[in-house]
Amino acid sequence: VTAGGATASIVVNDTSTSPPTYSLNAGGTSFKEGTTISLNVKTTDLKAGSVLNYTFTGAGIDSKDFVDGKLNGAVTIDSFGSGIILIPVKNDETTEGNEILHVSLLSTSAYIDINLLDTSVTLIAVPPEPPSDSFA
Repeated sequence: VTAGGATASIVVNDTSTSPPTYSLNAGGTSFKEGTTISLNVKTTDLKAGSVLNYTFTGAGIDSKDFVDGKLNGAVTIDSFGSGIILIPVKNDETTEGNEILHVSLLSTSAYIDINLLDTSVTLIAVPPEPPSDSFA
């Protein structure tokens, strides 16, 4: 705006939108090896078609824990602000105890920890008993 030779400017801040929010829900906290976990991603104030990258980490977690061997990926957000990450947990038949899978949405603060229950059993060989000397 110019008035009397002086120039002034006005900055209008758009407060009609909020920063996006992100949440993850697996429908439970513990899952057995050999299952596919359906992880629901819910957002607000994020444009449909937005792509969010994610990663899997955790003590003892590696590519051998997943059927597809992937430790990261991307999910596309739909017009309802939702997306689904399918996590195909492998029944690796390795006795390692329970593990905690940490799933993070990159570039956000959203994460979830999921307990992966070890379904493997270590067999212990028991030597046969010696034959009995008695005849009954």
